[in-house]
Amino acid sequence: MLRFKSLTAKFIFISFIMLAFLAVYISAGYIFTHHIDGEARRINLAGRERMLMRSIGYKVMLMLNLQPSPDREAHTKGTEKAMAGYEETLYGLRDGSERLALKPMPKQNKESISHINTLIELWQNTQKPTILSIMKLPPERKNESCVKCHSAIRENFSKIETLVTSLEAHHKQEIDDFDAFRFYAIGFFFIAAIFTVLFVRKSIVMPVLKLRDVTEEIKKGNFDAMVDIKGRDEIGTLSRSFNHMAQTLNVTFDENMRLIENRNALYDSIKDIMGEPLVDRLLKKIVDRSRRLIGCKYAAIGILNEKGIYEHFVSSGIDEQMFEGMMKRQGLPKGKGLLGHLLKEGKPLRVDAISKHPASIGFPEGHPPMKTFLGVPLILHDKVTGRLYFTEKEGGFTQEDEDLAMSFANTAALAINNARMLKEVKHYSERLEEKVEERTEELENAIREQQYLNAELEQRRSEAESANRAKSDFLANMSHELRTPLNAIIGFSEIMADGMAGPLTEQQKEYLNDVIDSGQHLLNLINDILDLSKVEAGKMELEPSEFNLRELIERSLVMFKEKAMKHNIKIKTDVEKEIESIVADERKIKQVIFNLLSNAMKFTPDGGNVGINITKADNEIRITVWDTGVGISKEDMPKLFQPFQQLETVLSKKYPGTGLGLNLCKRFVELHGGKIWGESEVGKGSEFIFTIPLKK
Repeated sequence: MLRFKSLTAKFIFISFIMLAFLAVYISAGYIFTHHIDGEARRINLAGRERMLMRSIGYKVMLMLNLQPSPDREAHTKGTEKAMAGYEETLYGLRDGSERLALKPMPKQNKESISHINTLIELWQNTQKPTILSIMKLPPERKNESCVKCHSAIRENFSKIETLVTSLEAHHKQEIDDFDAFRFYAIGFFFIAAIFTVLFVRKSIVMPVLKLRDVTEEIKKGNFDAMVDIKGRDEIGTLSRSFNHMAQTLNVTFDENMRLIENRNALYDSIKDIMGEPLVDRLLKKIVDRSRRLIGCKYAAIGILNEKGIYEHFVSSGIDEQMFEGMMKRQGLPKGKGLLGHLLKEGKPLRVDAISKHPASIGFPEGHPPMKTFLGVPLILHDKVTGRLYFTEKEGGFTQEDEDLAMSFANTAALAINNARMLKEVKHYSERLEEKVEERTEELENAIREQQYLNAELEQRRSEAESANRAKSDFLANMSHELRTPLNAIIGFSEIMADGMAGPLTEQQKEYLNDVIDSGQHLLNLINDILDLSKVEAGKMELEPSEFNLRELIERSLVMFKEKAMKHNIKIKTDVEKEIESIVADERKIKQVIFNLLSNAMKFTPDGGNVGINITKADNEIRITVWDTGVGISKEDMPKLFQPFQQLETVLSKKYPGTGLGLNLCKRFVELHGGKIWGESEVGKGSEFIFTIPLKK
C-alpha cells in the first residue's frame, strides 16, 4: 500500500483526478452530442408536421372533387397514410419512437410537452374526427366539407409553429449550458495544471537543485555540506542518505588525513634521527622526537649492552635536575616492574592504569606520578636491545599510537646500531692512525663512508616502504569508502532520470545527467585507484584460463564501432591464422586491449586509422595497437607508464582521465611475465606493443 506522503502516491492521486476529470469531460461531450443530435431531429420532425398537415388538407380537397372511383379510393388511402404519419410523429415527439430514432421528450422541457399535449388533444378530439367525417361525405356536399376541413386545419399551424419555437429555444439553452460547462471545465483544468507545476517545483525541482548545490560543495572538498530537506518522500529519503554519505566521507577523510599527518611526522622524525652519528645525541633526539610524535607528557629510552644491562637511559619531559637526582639515588633500572616485563615479553605493552598492572612495583623516589603507559621494545636481528616507553597522554594511548611507536622503534634500533658501529669504527681508525701509513687511513675513511652510505640506503628503503604502504592503505580505504555511496548517488539519479520517480522537465533531466556523468567519471577514477592500490599492495592475483584471443579482439572492437562510424575512423585488424586460444587472465588482457584501443580512438582525429596486429614469435604472443593520431614527443615518452600522468597534448585536454590507464596496463602485463612499451612520432601516430608468454 502506497504511503500518501510519497511522491509516487501523490502523482498517482493527481493523475487519477485529472484522468477522472478528462473522462467526465469526454463522456459529457459524447452524451451531449448525441442528445443534441436527437433534439435537432425532434425539431426537424416538428417542422415536418406542418408539411404533413398541409398534405392532409390538399389530399382531402382532391378527394372531394372526385366522384366515387378508383382514383378517389387511392386519394383516400393517401390521406389515411398521411394522417397515420402525422399521428405517429406527433406521439413520437412526446413519447419517443424507435422507427423515428427519437427518445422520449425530457421531463424538464415542460413547455414543449405542454404544446405537444395540446396538439395531440386537438388532433384526437377535433382534427382527426373532422377529417374522417369529411372523407365520408358525398361530392354534393363539397362546399360544406371544405369549410369543415379549413376550420379543422387552420388552427393547427399556429400551434405547430409555437411547438417548433419552443423546441428551438430549449435546444439553444442546452447549447449555452454546455458551453458554460466547458468554460468552467477548462478553468478547472488550468488551475489544476498550475497546482501540478507548483507541486512539482516544490517537491522535485527545488530539492534536486539543493542536491546539486551540495554536490558541488562536496566536489570542492567541503564534506561538511548538508542537504536541508526534511520531507518524508523519496527526495527526503535520498537527502538523508546523501547527508549520511557526506558525514561518512567527512569522517573517513579526517581519519585518513590524520593517518597521513602521522606518517609524515614519522617520516620527518626518522629522517632527523638517521642523520645523527653520535650515540648520546642520537638517543636524545629519539626520545624527544618520539614524545612529540606520540603527543604524551613523558618519554624515556633505555639501551642494553651485550650482557643485558642498561648502558644508556635518557628521558624527555622530566626536569633534568630531578632526573639526575633519581639516577644518583637509584642508578640505572634493574629490569623490574613494567620495564622488566616489557624486556622479558619482547612485545608492545599498553596500560591504562599503571598501578593496577600485575607487574607494577610503583615509582622510584622523586619520580612524578603517572597513570597511563605505552612501551615498545627495540629489536635488532630478532634480539631485544632496549626499550622505548611513553607515559601520561590525555585520553590514553591508542592502537594507532602503538603502531606509530613500534614503527619508530624499529627504525631507532637500526639507527642506534649504525651509530654504535660508526663509533666502533671511529675508535678503531684512531688506533690505526698511529700504526699505518696515509693509504691505510684513506682505506678506513672509505670503509666508514661506505658504512654510512649503507645506513642511508637502508634508511631510504625503510622510508620508501613505509610511505608506499601508507599510500596503498590510504588509496584502498578511500576508494572503498567512496565507491559505496557513489553507487547510491548514481543509482538514485538514474531512477529519477528514467522517470520512475515522476515526470521531469528537460532542465531537470539535464541536471540529473550531469550528476550521473560526474558520478560515473568519479567511480571510474576510484576503480582505477583501487586496482592500482591492490597491485601495489600485492593483493592483485591472476585468474588464468584458456580463451580464444581472436574472439576477444572481435568483442573488444565492437565497443568502438559506433564511435568509429561517428568520427569516420577506420579500424583494421591483422591476426595470424594459427593464433587461436591462449592461457592467461582473460579479464585483465581484455582491460589492457580496451585501454590501448580507447587511447588510440581518443587521440586519432576524424578520418584517421586505428588498428591492432597480433603475431606469434619466440614462444610469446605480441599484440600491437597502432593509430595515425597526434603522436607523442620523445620528451614525454618516459612519462607514459607513470601513475597519475597525462601528457599535455591538444587533444588530451578535451577528455577527462585518471592518468592510470597505461600504468595499470603495464602492471597487468608484468603480472603475466610480459613486457609493454610504446613507439611514437609527433604528427604520425603511435604504436603500443605488449607481449604475453605462451603457457601450455
